[in-house]
Amino acid sequence: MVKKYVILADSRNVEPFVEPRQLTEINGEIIIQRTVRLLKENGIQDIIITSHDKRFDNLGATRYEPKYNYYDPIKNEGYWLNAFPVELLDRPICFLFGDVYYSENAIKTIVETETTANLLFCTYKNKTKNYIKHHDEPLAYKVVDYIMFKEHINRVKKLKDEGKCWREPIVWELYRSINGQDISTHQMTKNYVVINDETCDIDNVKDVDLLRERLKND
Repeated sequence: MVKKYVILADSRNVEPFVEPRQLTEINGEIIIQRTVRLLKENGIQDIIITSHDKRFDNLGATRYEPKYNYYDPIKNEGYWLNAFPVELLDRPICFLFGDVYYSENAIKTIVETETTANLLFCTYKNKTKNYIKHHDEPLAYKVVDYIMFKEHINRVKKLKDEGKCWREPIVWELYRSINGQDISTHQMTKNYVVINDETCDIDNVKDVDLLRERLKND
């Protein structure tokens, strides 16, 4: 059983957010604090939030400052995949995303799903009424073979450097690399679990308003 959970929140803020979007309040609760609460309610106690921002202290989890996380999309420097702190990959681990509003069912599914392979949790062709997106989203990555995971992070970075990625590689490209697919073709083949409900990430202020409205009318 994977017992260590890492919530990734060490990212650049997106305008016009003033506060980090991971600290957005939905239904009276900060979304990243909600994630911590739901993990604990499902028996998880070893929880880390990655961030260099002290505003992520006192949220019920340990704040950790990653050593190598650098990515500047404006200057095209670094890599988005640096969000995964490779120095923590010394045991099985589960990564979640700090800007995702997780349903109770989503966290329960992520925690309780056992796996012997590196397993991606994601939305896939989600047509539920409360889902505010029009595309698929990665939600969590449960990493059992952490050595392989690190190898494929480095492989995908190298493919970017060689100009073999049409965009900045993120979780989808990493998933495809791990499963031996063309990293530029979006298809789900194996080692994934679909969670199709209101769970979604916050990319912009419009997403916040939509999510609040949909949940209010549920």
